[in-house]
Amino acid sequence: MGCPNHSRAAVRKPAHKWARRLGIVIAAGSVGLVVMVVLFQLLLRWVPLPAVLFEPPQPALEFTDHEGRLLREAGVSAAWGKVAVLRDIPGALVDATLAAEDRRFWRHHGVDWQATARAAWSCARHGRVVSGGSTITQQLIKSYVKRPRAPLAKAMEALQALRLEQIWSKEKILVTYLNRLDYGNRRRGPVSAARYYFDLPLSDLSKAQAAFLAGLPQAPSRLNPRRNVAAAQKRQAWILDRMAAVGFLSAAEHARALAEPLRLAAARRNFCAPHFVDLILRRHREGLDLMNGKVATSLDLELNQAAEKILRNQLSRLQAQHVENGSLVVLDNRTGEVRALVGSENYFAPGDGQVNGAWAPRSAGSTFKPFTYAIALEQGATPATVAADIPTQFATPTGIFAPVNYRRRCHGPMRYRETLANSLNIPAVKVLESIGGAEVLQTRLKSCGLTTLNAAPDYYGLGLTIGNAEARLLELANAYACLARLGVWKPYRLLTGYDETNGYPAAARLFDAGTAYLIADILSDSQARALEFGGDSPLRFSFPVACKTGTSTDFRDNWALGYTPEYTVGVWVGNFDGSPMEQVSGVTGAAPMLHEMFMELHRRFGTSWYARPDGLVECRVHPITGKRLRSQTSGGLNEKFLAACLPEVESPADYDSLGRVRLPETYRDWFASGENGLGDQAVIDLSPGKQLAARIITPLPGTVFFLDPDLPDQGRRLNLRTEGLANPQWLSSSLPITNGVRETIAWLAPGKHELRAVDRLTGTSLRTWIEVRNR
Repeated sequence: MGCPNHSRAAVRKPAHKWARRLGIVIAAGSVGLVVMVVLFQLLLRWVPLPAVLFEPPQPALEFTDHEGRLLREAGVSAAWGKVAVLRDIPGALVDATLAAEDRRFWRHHGVDWQATARAAWSCARHGRVVSGGSTITQQLIKSYVKRPRAPLAKAMEALQALRLEQIWSKEKILVTYLNRLDYGNRRRGPVSAARYYFDLPLSDLSKAQAAFLAGLPQAPSRLNPRRNVAAAQKRQAWILDRMAAVGFLSAAEHARALAEPLRLAAARRNFCAPHFVDLILRRHREGLDLMNGKVATSLDLELNQAAEKILRNQLSRLQAQHVENGSLVVLDNRTGEVRALVGSENYFAPGDGQVNGAWAPRSAGSTFKPFTYAIALEQGATPATVAADIPTQFATPTGIFAPVNYRRRCHGPMRYRETLANSLNIPAVKVLESIGGAEVLQTRLKSCGLTTLNAAPDYYGLGLTIGNAEARLLELANAYACLARLGVWKPYRLLTGYDETNGYPAAARLFDAGTAYLIADILSDSQARALEFGGDSPLRFSFPVACKTGTSTDFRDNWALGYTPEYTVGVWVGNFDGSPMEQVSGVTGAAPMLHEMFMELHRRFGTSWYARPDGLVECRVHPITGKRLRSQTSGGLNEKFLAACLPEVESPADYDSLGRVRLPETYRDWFASGENGLGDQAVIDLSPGKQLAARIITPLPGTVFFLDPDLPDQGRRLNLRTEGLANPQWLSSSLPITNGVRETIAWLAPGKHELRAVDRLTGTSLRTWIEVRNR
């Protein structure tokens, strides 16, 4: 009986032995697996992650006006949006996104091996990629690093996803992923997408709306609801089905979501003041990155919209005269903030609509003249100083400069108040010459912030004051704002709470306050400007405004600038291609816009004028001589002066026996012309000692003339003129000369030539020389 028992024990003994061995193997394997997992986790620490992953997110730049009204959202990438935080994201959007992209997101560690195996099996069966197995973590890695679709790239992507999940929480990965998603129509992130497609804050999305948004990132172009709403809705329904299948929606919620009608918000985009915002992006790109997405600008949106309307209306009235574009700016003088900036008639116009006329350099016309006169007043001139508005030639390094007035007529003796108010060119050039020439004016204008005057002073010469240089409308308006602040310059400001001084001082006095007051008084004097502009021009207001217009050669540019103590307005009108307008001057092109803009400012905010500064006095002066009258009770006209700079008092020698003003002989030709409007109020002074010294007026020694084949006779005809010779005769050994009763002509030829003018009565002889070149 014992033998069988012994036999069974002997049989069972090997089984126990194998069981123990198997247990040892399993235990060892488990330990080994644990060790391998630990080692793998340790090795993952050496897997590099994209450095850009750790850079702070770049939110949309939200540009607002000075009252917080949205102007534009802009970003540094092709799509942009506000950055959401976890508490902003509704659970419905999280559920919809996970159902669509990664339903086991909360359970895996960066790679969903089950989904990966399924995707690999499908690819093997069909010979192509049928479905993806990438998790949200892998997709996040992929969004930062673009790699080819190759096994090695997928392996690195998986390793980096596993590594990222070691150091980031699931919540951080999910929020970062959502903020990186492109929802189409240049909307990045769910905050921007919810506002754009449904005009709702993210937290107010329904489950159906959340599913709709969650479907778009798969193919933003193909599923664009603005073009293919049916495809987007089909994707939405699929996601809702998935949400129900994985338990994110109950049957009732699923049914309600499917039945909910789709109500997309109207397709719109905040894109206000486009040239203004573009200018900020151009000039302050680096500084904007420090503003956490909020860019508070100086603009007044409502005022800018009024400016846009004013510009469009005036340009429509000028279309028949080949006027296509214009620009308008408004500055707040107190702060230097730009309240309105319109760069063109239509930003979206094909061709040059996006050209910013407020920033494009254009020929300045007569707009520099007030600064020329301000310097002259600082140097001792007065509003009653007299300039001879008569034909005058100036010798320059490049030849003779002979400016003419806009209406091509001269007015004789004119006080500075009249010459500036009427924008007369010849007196302005004489004033510039009297203050030291182009270098003096150029230096002062550059100190006013004009960045376009970079050539040598000789390049501009005396023509600088009448427009042979370029200026930007915004910078020029800010220079006028310096006059508006009675000589204190400040940098213009596009932003609030941001340093835009660009190396300039925050404020600097550039003109004497009394001088600036007199300039403002002259530019606001409608009676003084009536000679050239008439009594009822667009520069006339029912309240005081200092105004100045400008027109460049061939009517290519018109300007109108004006100011009150509160605001400065600048207007430019012209064509961006440089083609001339048809007889459109500053007073007919730009000035009506200036007028309407100031009427708008007056209606909205009111305007004021300057208090009389200390030390200002009024005296009666003679309208022709500009001298103080001996009797201050009657006669003449009133003029304002600084007490420290009064004109001299008239003397009996200023008049002949009939009470007529004695004019020097320099006025003789003008006095004898049809332009003389003085009548019997004046006479040429021919008394002993008053005769003019003999001199050659034209040509001055060393003048260079160019023969131009595009001119009649190639420009060979040169008028010869003298002064102080009773009966001149011109002679030259190398040029033919026609001596006539009314004019004498030299016929130019290439080379250097000497000319002589001999007085037939006295024998007085004068010499000059010229050089003639082919162009």
